[in-house]
Formats: sequence, structure tokens, C-alpha cells
Amino acid sequence: MMKRILIVVMALTMALGLSLPVLAENIGNVDQSGINNDAVIDQVDTSIDNEAYIVQSGNNNDASIHQVDESNYASVNQSGDENEAHQTQSGNNNDASISQGFGDGNYASQTQAGETNIADILQEGNGNIAAQDQLGDLNFASISQPGNSNIADQFQHGLSNEATILQGGDGNTAIQNQVGDENHAHADQSGSNNYLSQLQMGDGHNSTVNQSGSLNTALVTQTNP
Repeated sequence: MMKRILIVVMALTMALGLSLPVLAENIGNVDQSGINNDAVIDQVDTSIDNEAYIVQSGNNNDASIHQVDESNYASVNQSGDENEAHQTQSGNNNDASISQGFGDGNYASQTQAGETNIADILQEGNGNIAAQDQLGDLNFASISQPGNSNIADQFQHGLSNEATILQGGDGNTAIQNQVGDENHAHADQSGSNNYLSQLQMGDGHNSTVNQSGSLNTALVTQTNP
């Protein structure tokens, strides 16, 4: 499989019934020093002032960034082997970061639709899966997986929500769903083969779950009256 770099940048505008050339002012950079890596940066339509960076120093990695609208920032860093990372941003002033350090066989995806959201995924172990979806504004989501074979999923729909997951053990699953405003959910799984779910419907909820043992299950549901 040949090394492939595809960067597509398109800018189109209509003013006064005339078609005018516009400088998109987007930045799309790829740095590949490994073997057999694939990188795609797609900055389309009337996107302006977006930044996208992909660094691949490992082997057999796959990364893609898709940006629409204005002033978004996205970065992927893959130092391990056989990792996969995908980012999609629509809206303005969003920030997304995926770092797949020296671990292998990890998968990460981030989707942001709104404004001024922050999403961060750090995978230093092997065989982890992480997904973040942010719909709304001013949300913060963080996943850190130094362990192995963990699954983490975060969904935020609303304003000013905060969600964090730390998985230092192996074989854990953590799911966080926030629908509303100003909710806070934190999860720490240092044990193995644990499962947790945090569901927050409404506004102003707080939940913290710590699992240091093994084979535990924690279910938290918070709703407003």
C-alpha cells in the first residue's frame, strides 16, 4: 500500500451576483516519517482560518481531518503502529486533539458541531477505543487511556458541559451522556474489566465514579424534576 497524502482545500463565495476568488487562509500540514501511513485533510466550502495538523512517525497508521466553517483547530499525532484517528468539525472556534503515543492498534474519533468546544483524546496503551461527540457550545471532553483494551464514549448535547474519563486499567468500559447545560461527569477506572455509565439529563448535575477493583458495574442516572 503506497503512502498517500490527500489535502483538499476549496473556497467558494458569491457577492453581488459575481463570483470572486477568495483566499481561504486555511492551514493543512502533514508530516510523515514512518512507513505505509495514510493522511487526509479536507477543508471545504467557505471554510476560513482553520488549522489541521497530522504527524505520523509510526507505521501503518490512518488519520483524517474534515473541517467546515471558521477558526477550528484539529491535530493528530500518531507515534505508534496501526492506529486510526478521525476528526470532523463544523462550526466555529472548536478545538480537537488526538494523540496516539507509542501504543498500537488504537481507534479514536471526534465530532464537533457548534462553537468553542474542546475535545481531547490521549491513547498511550494498546487496543483502546475512544469516541467523542459534541453538539452545542462551550463543552469540554477529555479521554485518557494509558491502559489496554479499554472503551470510552462521550456524548454532549447542550452548553458548558464537562466530561472526563481516565482508564489506567485494562478491559474497562466507560460511557458518559450529557443532554442539557452545565453538567459535570468524571470517571476513573484504574482496575480491570469494569463497566460504568453516567447519564445526565437536564442542568447542573455532578457525578464522579472511581473503580479501582475488578468486574464492577456502576450506573448513574441524573434527571431534573
